[in-house]
Amino acid sequence: MNDYLGKIYRHFSRILNVAIPGKYRFQIYFNKYIASKFSDKIISGPFCSVYYLCNNIPKKLGTYEKELHTQIQKIITKNYSRIINIGASDGFYAVGIAALCKNTNIIAYEIDVTRRKEMAINVKANQLEPRIDIKGFCDIYSLKNDLNYNKDILLLMDIDGPEVFFLDPNLIPELKVIDIVVECHDFIFDTITEILINRFRPTHNINLIQQDPRTLDD
Repeated sequence: MNDYLGKIYRHFSRILNVAIPGKYRFQIYFNKYIASKFSDKIISGPFCSVYYLCNNIPKKLGTYEKELHTQIQKIITKNYSRIINIGASDGFYAVGIAALCKNTNIIAYEIDVTRRKEMAINVKANQLEPRIDIKGFCDIYSLKNDLNYNKDILLLMDIDGPEVFFLDPNLIPELKVIDIVVECHDFIFDTITEILINRFRPTHNINLIQQDPRTLDD
């Protein structure tokens, strides 16, 4: 039932986001007001004390996608030489990981111009310009080129559906030998998770992480 209501909420949110100009949305003003009450640094979680200058409240609090906190700690411990972040948004993960992994270089793809500008602000605030390469559109050829480096690579992907087209080891054999963290958007294509499990079962240990319910304690 909760999943069904969630789908309805997301559906109508997308309609409202198109129908109502951003400057009139109460949530935007509310987020800006709340964000203004916090420090410029993330206050908890694995990225605690990293500068974050956007208005996303869960990210500022450090509770955003808290289900991944354990995985993020493992990523920090492993200290990859290169991370490719496709769907980097405002740079929350790219900047957070780069700030804590001093030997890691990150290629951060984000197609949305506004999000890229926000990411650039966060990169600059943390003085990470030499180690984070911000790019726009990513295609399969770009990904193949980025993977032609070594095996010490992590791929982070959150692109709202097209992950099923990118993550094909028959098209990109280099995917067989790297670590991958991907958010599967089964509400868009309801078999994405199943397809990716079948593709990578022969080469990877697969760990499924489900979203936890949110409470006021979060």
